[in-house]
Amino acid sequence: MSSPLSIIDFPSEITSVIFLHCVEGEVNDWGDQKLPGLFEDAAPLLLLRICRQWRTVALSTPELWTSIQVHCPYDIEAIVPRLDRWLLRAGSLPLNINLHYLTYPETSSEGILQLLKRHSGQLQTLTLDTLPQEYFRIHEIAGPLPALKTIFLTCRGFSDYARFCGMKLNAFSDAPVLRDVQFLGHFHPATIALPWAQLTNFNANYLSISECLQVLSLSPNLVIARFDYSRTAGSRTVGSHHAVPPLLHLESLTLRGMEPSGDILRHLTTPALIHLDVEEVDVETWKAFIARSGCVLERLSFAGWTSSYKEYLDGVPSVTELKVRRLGRGFSEIVQVLGSELDFLPNLKTFNEDPCGSVKKLEKGAELARLLVDMLETRYNSPQTARLERFEYCMTEGLMGSAGLLERIQVLVADGMTVYIRGSKSWV
Repeated sequence: MSSPLSIIDFPSEITSVIFLHCVEGEVNDWGDQKLPGLFEDAAPLLLLRICRQWRTVALSTPELWTSIQVHCPYDIEAIVPRLDRWLLRAGSLPLNINLHYLTYPETSSEGILQLLKRHSGQLQTLTLDTLPQEYFRIHEIAGPLPALKTIFLTCRGFSDYARFCGMKLNAFSDAPVLRDVQFLGHFHPATIALPWAQLTNFNANYLSISECLQVLSLSPNLVIARFDYSRTAGSRTVGSHHAVPPLLHLESLTLRGMEPSGDILRHLTTPALIHLDVEEVDVETWKAFIARSGCVLERLSFAGWTSSYKEYLDGVPSVTELKVRRLGRGFSEIVQVLGSELDFLPNLKTFNEDPCGSVKKLEKGAELARLLVDMLETRYNSPQTARLERFEYCMTEGLMGSAGLLERIQVLVADGMTVYIRGSKSWV
């Protein structure tokens, strides 16, 4: 009788595949894949310590060493040799590097930047989290960057540093396959040289409204764009608003800020738009934007509009997923219209009301609860094209649900509808 097969006896090719699964698949709190780090008690470094055979297999599997995330210690230079050995093991494969480092008067990032420069031809994804005094040293990486597809820069405490210094970051201007750019911090488009015309995904915060329009005017091929903007962002201006040509490829647009989104939307034409997330918009600007774009919106998210919701939503019958932030008193209006007019949002499948942490006190809570259940039954039992499948309503006070109403909801849930009504004690 043969002895059981040990993992030590596996062919090197199989062991190598198993090793790759040790560093893949895990995700972080944001849904992004976690990258391995310089930890001796975790893969892939742990694999080097098990036995001579595993060490040989791990060192001959370059795919194990193509990605790394490092939170640099106080003494940044001490980590450079270890990071260098890691990256050399990847051979000539593309690299995904995520570096978080802070510098102090007695420390230097020279070694880190020189290391990135040596591997610049292999950089595929680069994430840097640093301080303002290090931001403009990034140019030391020096292009070309032939493999770079994604950059994610975070610069804490940046504020108006760039404008005061009068400098421009040119590190990423020669990156022929760069598509995805994310800037978190007080960055300014005028101080960054990018191949704007080839970008398909852009995400930035702390921009002024004018700077948002500047980015959109420079980036005609964007597919996904997100801006967390401010009308008074550092009291910056970029002159008059930039003329934005039709964004023929833009499918997803998010405009978040403390100011209404109308000052941006009135300059845009987006015929391919599927997903839109905006703050308040005056009804004239909204109607003009929808008519001008002719887009077929499927997912719509917005902050509470001050006038009639029906006036806005009648123009977007294609919406299948509706999410409203801070709906407030307008909730009763939407419930009534949804329950009485099946041709209003006829394709709606999902309704989500997100109060963003606010607790609303509702008037006529018992009457509203009855209208709500009536609406859910009507929409769920309607023809398939108008069948509401998921309903979420959160953080309410005064929504007085009775045992009879709760039983009716339970019937819908048992039949397949998803219903969440959270925060109302009477519905627990």
